[in-house]
Amino acid sequence: MVVVVGDGPARRDLESQAAALGIADRVKFLGQRDDARTWLAGCDLYVNSSISEGVSLTILEAMAADVAQQMDALSWLKKATAAAHQLNYRGTYIYQSGDHIETSKITHIKDESGEHEKLEALDGSPREVIRNNEEVLCFKPDNSASVVVEKRKAEKSFPALLPKQLGGITENYRVRFAEPDRMAGHACKVVVLDPSDQYRYQHKLWIDQATGLLLKAGMFNERNEVIGQFAFTQVEIGGQIDKESLKPKIAGKKVLVSSEPATATELQQSDLSWVVKQLPPG
Repeated sequence: MVVVVGDGPARRDLESQAAALGIADRVKFLGQRDDARTWLAGCDLYVNSSISEGVSLTILEAMAADVAQQMDALSWLKKATAAAHQLNYRGTYIYQSGDHIETSKITHIKDESGEHEKLEALDGSPREVIRNNEEVLCFKPDNSASVVVEKRKAEKSFPALLPKQLGGITENYRVRFAEPDRMAGHACKVVVLDPSDQYRYQHKLWIDQATGLLLKAGMFNERNEVIGQFAFTQVEIGGQIDKESLKPKIAGKKVLVSSEPATATELQQSDLSWVVKQLPPG
């Protein structure tokens, strides 16, 4: 989409030329505006059509708008990172990868003793993951008479997907805003991470304007097709949540405790079928 901001005697001729070329639906003539900075901040590319100015002030404004937008967008990413760990919330979300869809229920509590969370799978075989700070236990039924409890390592999970240190993002992505949207009934800021090379996908993040909690995260290929995404379908943010709700529902007459599975770093090199010799930066 090409947006032309400003007015003048050549506008009618340009509109006629766009129509003759069959691109009128992709060229918008906005006329005189008093919100040019907003439009500059939303552009991927700025073109200065002047043939007489040495250093146009609009070029400087366009440069400043991109820097200001990136800093503002990064501040929202920081809010989302903090909110996922500092707020009380509970809700239902879906995870989609291709044709595969999973539905989960999450309850997260932050109190003086730290973070406490319960993740419950709503599809397929019953499973519950309960986290108390860095201690993670997975509950799943073994048979009608017992339940297996597995110790696991704490890993990033929705909505706590963003790294706590965001310094590397600007080295590999351009960070910008898209049009505001709504998700699960909440008004959202939409932050887009455009990759700086061909090794990465684009990411879009829907962040609740009121609390900063991440409500949707999507990864897209170069054709803007969804590779994978998380999205709340219903969520309550803030308020008191009873810790009783974190107790496992899966119960059995006998509890079987499984030892922690080996991690990738514990595997011998000879056990791996392939090796990545060179990773892209970041």
